[in-house]
Amino acid sequence: MELEFRERTAGLTGPGAAVGDISSGPKNGEGEAGGMGANVLEPETEQNARFKKYSLIVAGREMSFETGKLARQANGSVMVRYGDTAVLVTAVSSQEPKPGADFLPLTVDYEERLYSVGRIPGSWTRREGKPHEKAILAARLTDRPIRPLFPEGYRYEVQIIATVMSVDQDNSPEICALNGASAALSISDIPFEGPIGAVEVGRVDGRFVINPTREEAAKSDLKLVVAGLKNAVLMVEAGAKEIPEDEILEAIMFGHKAIQEIVALQERMVEEIGKPKQNWLGEPAPEDIKEKAREILAPSVQRALTSYTEHLGDVAVADTPPVEDMVSATVGSLEAMYPGIPGSTLALAARDALFDLVKEHVMLRAESILPGVLRETIKVSKESNDRLSAKKERERIIDEASAKIIEPFTYFGSEAVAVAKKEAYSQLKAAVRKLIIEEGIRVDGRKVDEIRPVTCEVSILPRTHGSGLFERGETQVLSVVTLGAVGDIQILDDVGEEESKRFMHHYNFPPYSVGEARPLRGPGRREIGHGALAERAIEPILPDESEFPYTIRIVSEVLESNGSTSMGSVCGSTLALMDAGVPITAPVAGVAMGLIKQDDRFVVLTDIQGIEDALGDMDFKVAGTKQGVTALQMDIKTKGIGREIIKTALEQARRGRLFILERMLETIAQPRKELSPYAPRILIMEIDPEKIRDVIGPGGKTINKIIAETNTKIDIEQTGKVYIAATDAEGGRKAVKMIEALTRDVETGGIYLGKVQRLTNFGAFVEILPGKEGLVRLAELGDGGYVSRVEDVVSVGDEILVKVTDIDKFGRINLSQRQAVMERGGEAATEDEGNRYRSQAYRTRGQGAGGAKNDRFAKDVREGKNDKNGKDGRNTRHRYR
Repeated sequence: MELEFRERTAGLTGPGAAVGDISSGPKNGEGEAGGMGANVLEPETEQNARFKKYSLIVAGREMSFETGKLARQANGSVMVRYGDTAVLVTAVSSQEPKPGADFLPLTVDYEERLYSVGRIPGSWTRREGKPHEKAILAARLTDRPIRPLFPEGYRYEVQIIATVMSVDQDNSPEICALNGASAALSISDIPFEGPIGAVEVGRVDGRFVINPTREEAAKSDLKLVVAGLKNAVLMVEAGAKEIPEDEILEAIMFGHKAIQEIVALQERMVEEIGKPKQNWLGEPAPEDIKEKAREILAPSVQRALTSYTEHLGDVAVADTPPVEDMVSATVGSLEAMYPGIPGSTLALAARDALFDLVKEHVMLRAESILPGVLRETIKVSKESNDRLSAKKERERIIDEASAKIIEPFTYFGSEAVAVAKKEAYSQLKAAVRKLIIEEGIRVDGRKVDEIRPVTCEVSILPRTHGSGLFERGETQVLSVVTLGAVGDIQILDDVGEEESKRFMHHYNFPPYSVGEARPLRGPGRREIGHGALAERAIEPILPDESEFPYTIRIVSEVLESNGSTSMGSVCGSTLALMDAGVPITAPVAGVAMGLIKQDDRFVVLTDIQGIEDALGDMDFKVAGTKQGVTALQMDIKTKGIGREIIKTALEQARRGRLFILERMLETIAQPRKELSPYAPRILIMEIDPEKIRDVIGPGGKTINKIIAETNTKIDIEQTGKVYIAATDAEGGRKAVKMIEALTRDVETGGIYLGKVQRLTNFGAFVEILPGKEGLVRLAELGDGGYVSRVEDVVSVGDEILVKVTDIDKFGRINLSQRQAVMERGGEAATEDEGNRYRSQAYRTRGQGAGGAKNDRFAKDVREGKNDKNGKDGRNTRHRYR
């Protein structure tokens, strides 16, 4: 990777101009511009003087960061260009903290514009609507690595907007957005402890590739996005085709090495054009005044807490004055000591001192209460035979302890209570982490690498195509598989190349799963992200569409939650697929890992539960088969981790995954041999593409008639491949016959069962195939005797057996009833004999199509026999499924 700095300066033209200077053509008023945009980027303009461009070579292609020209009212804005992909990223912060916020109010929006790929939106409004799933996933991809890099306690609303304005399919707009968000934040005045960089890693023919092109991505068995600081990894997201853990680790480190130069370029940007950061904490109170305020306040605080303890909470408000009264009294004492100091400064010092004393007393109370409380939770877990009851009891014990810690500060006022609650949470976090680091014990009594009890069940829903219930500890997920026709695919309307997808995994997280009551809404970003992770984990083991031509949808319903429901949905979905009879190549399981890191010591936790996720430093989800990893997602809450922790987590996750796989295979060892009787059977035919219009008919009239009469779904590809989905085998076979009749060519010498359409004085017109009529002349009617009138032998609507004697140069068909009867020896004709299948190959899957096995014409095909006319089938091929 080659690093290069390019800056555009006023007055720079000609051969010495920086790359990207397109102002060398005629100037305004001097003829036509020398290139697109030349009139906008005149070097002597004020706008051009502010324009800066920084670039480097990444994977042989230029990646540039342009700033100073577009969206200048944002706190920070950058246009990231990579090849012909261009993404504008802006960062804006509110002027004041968000009232009542107890977390960072960060929002990341990823806005795709279809003009970026030269398309008009397909919606009836012809404009982009709410973000689709791919855009939401891209926004999450940007959010996750930047969120840990804002300072603790920062409560200003921050909004990152990445607008995709131009896309070439060789260069990822998602990668541009992530790098652009870091650059925009870094050069802005918003506090941000970056910069970071991001790349995608592929693997082609065993060789790692940075930011693979479209051609390379098609050959790659790995898609891994890694983001991080110069010396640590912050986020990893990957989909893989059963790649071993050690190779995944090397891919992560390979990507991190490429990141370092992207970070170095952004550091140069910060150095040269970065704005001073906001002083969001305000001016601190002078330490000497704060210390004196502390001396004044300490006896009052201690006296109030002692009085509370002695009276068991029955304390008069006058004995424990609220914050404002205590601050006012302290300021009055300080004014005599610090004449000339503004009252606002003295009040700030008094408030800071009071809240520091509150924190100290909370810490002291927590140190005396929490160790015993955590021991009690461990005891409850070990003695209880009911996991759910044990979980609720642990939560009750911890909640009561937290309330006990902060209760004495009630009379200090709501501000003091808020400070006490925050400090109590910090102390609980510290106590849990200390127990794990020093003793290797978790709050539920498990060892660091121990997985909670696992139970599995299948076929619990009788009318669905497949169902699987997976339970691990207090996490319970029910996954349901539905098999659909080819036409049930999801149509995509985004800036990517893919127009549709045949496999969908959807994840639902209802409020009752955590014992809450709240309004139901549509899927949020978390639900969409978890569903996509499970989808990525399962997709590599699905059968190819040519072998299993179904659209597959899985819905995972989270029924109980206490840690890693996304990995629970992977396990439940695998069970459901096998229950549905989907011939997957290997079962997949998943497990979530956590991390407790303190100085140079760290402990990796297997199968984290809710409290460990909240109080830990990492959420590392790994899914895969016995052979290797199929999906991975890692988010870090600290300032990044190194190779040793990642290696430990991957190996520990592998052992956990294999343990879970064993439990799953004890329930169902392999996919069922037969599909559910309620699943559709897919029959595949191949017809001459020129015949497609005959099957569809004018305005779809013909195909709609077939669908209505056979109760099937029919999808036709441009190649001539026809997919017929039928829940009733007879309906499927009937649809095949009707399509074959529409597409079969009339053959000279062939015998057909036709229907008399109209009579004339010289013969009868008979329809032998849909839309294809021939003439049986008077002399050729009957069984050999003399016929004087057509009406004496046939009537309109009669079905008669006829032989094609001739097709003239104009395509007119001549028929003979006499010759057909003579060849058949007077034997009566049946519909099957007149319109039998002309098949070259077939395959059977499932009892729904089993009736075809005994069809004597299918038997003739299996034995290599021709039909009675000595003709093999020509135009169609179908397979029963």
